Amino acid sequence: MGTEDQQKRYLLAFLEDDEFVLGQAITEPDMGSDNSGYYDPPPGEGLMLRAELKGDHYVLNGMKHMVANGPVAKLFIVTARTDTTKNQFEGVSRFIVPKDTPGFSIGNIHDKIGFRAYPNAELIFDNVRVPVEDLLGGKEGKESEEWYMRTGANIELSAHTLAVARAAFDAAVKFANERVQGGKVIIKHQAVQKALADLYVPLQAGRTFLWRTAWTSTYKGPNALLANACKVFCAEAALNITIGAKELLGGVGGTQSVASLKIGKALVS
Repeated sequence: MGTEDQQKRYLLAFLEDDEFVLGQAITEPDMGSDNSGYYDPPPGEGLMLRAELKGDHYVLNGMKHMVANGPVAKLFIVTARTDTTKNQFEGVSRFIVPKDTPGFSIGNIHDKIGFRAYPNAELIFDNVRVPVEDLLGGKEGKESEEWYMRTGANIELSAHTLAVARAAFDAAVKFANERVQGGKVIIKHQAVQKALADLYVPLQAGRTFLWRTAWTSTYKGPNALLANACKVFCAEAALNITIGAKELLGGVGGTQSVASLKIGKALVS
């Protein structure tokens, strides 16, 4: 959704550098990124990072919080308030901000208990000057919000969580067909069959929900409410499925040997 000039300057650099990680800075200390589509914060609420147009530059001041890839990204798409007199949907815009821009710095790096390969951090903006050429798409306000809704971020996250859930379920089925207890493989015990069935149902429901959301976004247009609901459902399903698979594995579920069963580090942690 960038201008032709923005695409030439940044997409080529991204393609040529395997370490050109991107970050999207939306969430702030006092607000999350979950209000697009069903709540439009009025002036004085919601996003507070300010972007003021001064001559041929926008000046950004404020802070972002829990930004994925914050410590490692080379380029950020930053959401900021360009018009404080309008509701958030029309009053915010997005800017392309390289990591080495003067006034921009990384704050606290959040020490999470899991998902550690996806680091989150605070971003601090102290009179960060962004040229007007780096206003994403060359437009302020609503057009910029349309871009955000089309990114499919929640669809991507839903797919990630279900991938972990599917790996956990497949590992549990494999283990149940190999582990012998009571004179037979445990898959033949009715209690184990029921446990697996309880994991299978939300996995398939989540996959159907995900496909429907992706199809709708592709052929009907962005639907923030549906995408938000899909993310919540798939995340909760993945949590329950991975915990259920871990419990079915018993003692093995709490050891490093889980990795050899292809559940992956997400379940180990």
